[in-house]
Amino acid sequence: MKFWRTSPLKILANIKCDVVRRGRSYRVFRYWLPLLSYAWLIFHLSSISHVELPSVFDFPNSDKVIHFFEYGGLGFLCVRAIRFRYRDIRQAEILAFFLCLLYGATDEIHQLFVPGRNSSLTDLLADGIGAAVGAIFYFILRKQLYGKNSSL
Repeated sequence: MKFWRTSPLKILANIKCDVVRRGRSYRVFRYWLPLLSYAWLIFHLSSISHVELPSVFDFPNSDKVIHFFEYGGLGFLCVRAIRFRYRDIRQAEILAFFLCLLYGATDEIHQLFVPGRNSSLTDLLADGIGAAVGAIFYFILRKQLYGKNSSL
């Protein structure tokens, strides 16, 4: 199956079919539950209006740093979850990046409707850069800890 010719819906359907066929539902919980829980946490935190940041983040554009690290974690977990389906790490990184970017865009749209919150393209840019760095960090950590051919 060519990665670039496959729609995201087919990818998700194949993941579900593999889990049902092989009877390995623990893999779904092991890989996807942390990702979905973290995505829910991001959604919950972006639903809070009038957020007071600690004094450590009292510098211009400090929210971009928060977005970077927040989506860096999401990118790491996303490539980890996708990795058990696609053994090619590059495919997993690319798909994880675009899924995180899409999630970041929906989060920015969501913030338009939360009183006291605003949405900006620079936040989305910080989300995308963080997701890319998180996905690359997964690859580097996996290679350093386990070598080239094993999985994390």
